[in-house]
Amino acid sequence: MRSAMRWANSRVGHICLRGVLLFAGLLLACVDTSWAVVSLDTVIHHEGGSSPKTVSGTIAANSDRVLIAYVHMEDGGTSVSGLGVTWNGVSMTAIGSSYSFSTGFTLYAFGLIAPDTGTHDLVLSWSGGGVNWTVVTAMAFYGADQTTAWQNRTTASGTSAAPSISVTSSNGNMATAAYMHTGSADTFVEVNGTEAYASEPWETLYRASTGGSTTISGTTTSSWTWGMLGVDVVQVGGGASAETFGFRKRRMQ
Repeated sequence: MRSAMRWANSRVGHICLRGVLLFAGLLLACVDTSWAVVSLDTVIHHEGGSSPKTVSGTIAANSDRVLIAYVHMEDGGTSVSGLGVTWNGVSMTAIGSSYSFSTGFTLYAFGLIAPDTGTHDLVLSWSGGGVNWTVVTAMAFYGADQTTAWQNRTTASGTSAAPSISVTSSNGNMATAAYMHTGSADTFVEVNGTEAYASEPWETLYRASTGGSTTISGTTTSSWTWGMLGVDVVQVGGGASAETFGFRKRRMQ
């Protein structure tokens, strides 16, 4: 009788163990600890002058691409109209409204999901306004969500030698920002973030998300009235985590 009970308990134990192993196998099939994160491919930049701009750039054939362009404009206090950015003739989407942090100084952000690969023209155009100077910097990323590629447009301003902006973001995303101040050229040293292109007094920066709130900041030699405009670039799957064990969902191949 005892032998039969021991055998039965052993069989139950083996069945339970097999069930656990099967569940673990299914779980590993549904999650992936090596998910893709948003990464920078290239930067396309042009600066100077008061007329519309055309600049050539090359975007590699990476998966899940997005193009984010920032425009810095010193417009003399007279707003321009019809401002737009195209890549290979395709219009980019304005991310929110323009941000004028001081009279005559305005920042804009634009985005394009799945931009064409290869070498093409980035064109910045507008009409009207007393434009004195413009800078356009476009950053091509990959590993970005193809439905909600950007989110959490944020602005910040102040008068100091330590400009800073905090962009709400999630691990795996990429926080981006543009900086502009009202004075003359000054040395900008990034503290949190990497310069996509240095063009004092106008900067464009990016930083891999630190989760929650990602700070992009720097210092200048002198104190200026400054403004910053930021956007979060979302990784494939929206940065959502699986509900179990904190793993991220595997993207369908």
